[in-house]
Amino acid sequence: GGEVGRLSIVGGAEIGPLRCWPGGLCLSRSIGDMDVGEFIVPIPYVKQVKLSKAGGRLIIASDGIWDAVSSEMAAKSCRGLPAELAAMQVVKEALRTRGLKDDTTCIVVDIIPPDNELPPTPPPKKRNKLRDLFLFRKRSRDTAG
Repeated sequence: GGEVGRLSIVGGAEIGPLRCWPGGLCLSRSIGDMDVGEFIVPIPYVKQVKLSKAGGRLIIASDGIWDAVSSEMAAKSCRGLPAELAAMQVVKEALRTRGLKDDTTCIVVDIIPPDNELPPTPPPKKRNKLRDLFLFRKRSRDTAG
């Protein structure tokens, strides 16, 4: 785009992955753009679901997650956890199942009806979230390999 062109003029270099389709189409801006051509689908997939009066949980994740775990497995792996830890648990499950082969992004949103609001929770203590998920464990000196 224009920013890359400006960088070239002043002697800069483009760094990182290609974020535009060749020809200049920014994929994140293609939704609703009916002139994008045959390679991009401009109409988003939308699904409405009626929730029970108790509310529900929404798991939004990248294809790196959904290629590794089913929706049932994602829901099961994060059941009973607060939303933030639930998202990390889904990522952990995808990494355990398939390894890091694609981006693994996950957001979990709890939908709580207004009449069932939970009391505010105190701010969490500072901690290493990756350690909480046991993604990286210290190796024992007695462990071979």
